Amino acid sequence: MIKKSAAFVAAMMLVTMGAWGSSTLQVNAGTPYIFGGPCVGAACQAQGELHAISGNSVLITQNQGGVNSTLTDPVLIILGMAGSNNLAPTLTTGTSFGGYTVDASSGLTHTTVWGDNLTGQTSTNPAGTLGSGNNGMNDAYVQAGLGGLGALGQLYVNWSTAYSTLLGASVPGSQFQLFVYSVNLTPDLTGAGPSNTFQATFSNLPVGTFVIAFGCQGQATTSAACTANSPNPFGTPFTEAGFSVPEPASLGFLSVGLVALGTIRRRLRV
Repeated sequence: MIKKSAAFVAAMMLVTMGAWGSSTLQVNAGTPYIFGGPCVGAACQAQGELHAISGNSVLITQNQGGVNSTLTDPVLIILGMAGSNNLAPTLTTGTSFGGYTVDASSGLTHTTVWGDNLTGQTSTNPAGTLGSGNNGMNDAYVQAGLGGLGALGQLYVNWSTAYSTLLGASVPGSQFQLFVYSVNLTPDLTGAGPSNTFQATFSNLPVGTFVIAFGCQGQATTSAACTANSPNPFGTPFTEAGFSVPEPASLGFLSVGLVALGTIRRRLRV
């Protein structure tokens, strides 16, 4: 069950860190929120924070307040994996969804992209870590080497509060390892294209993994930093991030309802 005190802490952090712009990349957009909502249950999760990830695939949706914008390849996906000694999952290529195909050149990044030097990143050596000592503007994006986004609420205090509330456990080692993937799409992601959503599938998304994304509009040089206004960076606010759960939130709510219904029926038989 969602604890009001934990949800309140996360909500307050979002308020104090400020609002985000309309240029966002949302993870599993349109699905029920699983954290920080006003009540528990599928029918009342229209508000809140975080979308559930069940399985190894995520949907990434471009949203710019109704304005059609094309993002220059690559779009970056950042996995925040709890603890240490994690092995970065493999990104599946060649898959298609919504009119977009994930090209064979996609995968864990080993070059400099959008100003982020990822030449030292490997499947066991992350781009960075987000830990209990990171606060203020030192969010997951900054810790992964990306800038220009401002306050999106991707802070350790928000991640750790959601993690402990949803899973009933503390964050191992009080840190998340951050692995950055480059996703090259055919065609480039655009609101004016076949859709504004593509799918990314990984070999494994362990329970407790956060998923956020980064994109850049209006810049051809992919090695240079994507800064605000022109060009325009896209990021994921905490409310629209993905979180890998043991089972779909909807199935969890359903199982609770079925247990309650069974209890009522047993009582009626007595």
